[in-house]
Amino acid sequence: MFLKKGTVRVHHFAHRPPVECAYANGETMEHMRAKEEIYTALKSSPRVTKLAIEAPIQKNGIGARPDVRFALDGDTFVAVEFQRASLDPREIERRTINYFKLKVHVLWVTSWPPKLTPYERYRPRETERYLHALYFGHVFMWHPVEGLRAVHFDKYKIDVEERDYYDGDGEEQSGGGYSYVSRQVVTPRVKGCLELLSLRPKRRPAFVDKWRTLPEALLLTLPENERSRAHW
Repeated sequence: MFLKKGTVRVHHFAHRPPVECAYANGETMEHMRAKEEIYTALKSSPRVTKLAIEAPIQKNGIGARPDVRFALDGDTFVAVEFQRASLDPREIERRTINYFKLKVHVLWVTSWPPKLTPYERYRPRETERYLHALYFGHVFMWHPVEGLRAVHFDKYKIDVEERDYYDGDGEEQSGGGYSYVSRQVVTPRVKGCLELLSLRPKRRPAFVDKWRTLPEALLLTLPENERSRAHW
């Protein structure tokens, strides 16, 4: 790949002809811009080596081609994957397992949903719920203006008003007057300024409960003192 610069289109990475790459098919301008910005930020850090865009990783018959890959502090290999929130969680799980076998720490990043507003009710997609659980209570999103952000889903409480009514026998009754936690809606809380190199490599043990199964994984995530554990 090479960096194209011009006055008409935003600077972006492109494949040298006649190379045709399935990974680039359907890629949005936001996706390309995110890769460029991540690449540029990492390139200036002395902690980063072996930096590349869409470079394949192959070992023992297992292959991957992350959007951005690099070595952190010499011996920690990292893959950054930008994906839409509609990607099947089973595909994320499969590829996360492959990265674990390749001994590569993965950072999954989704695009910022147009309907997401901090501290206002939001119905996350299943992919966002899955990543929120995988990353100990945060999902990483790419904001088109602010860049990388970590979003935590707080519980959303629904209030049921107390009211009086008459039952079938004509007797006056009362009901309501309580609150419950929604299983579909959350309150998103967004972490402030977030630099990719402020994240830390973390080995995540496999996890199983009545809601979901998470594989053993190598992740790039928030430091432990900044994480909020998800409840499902």
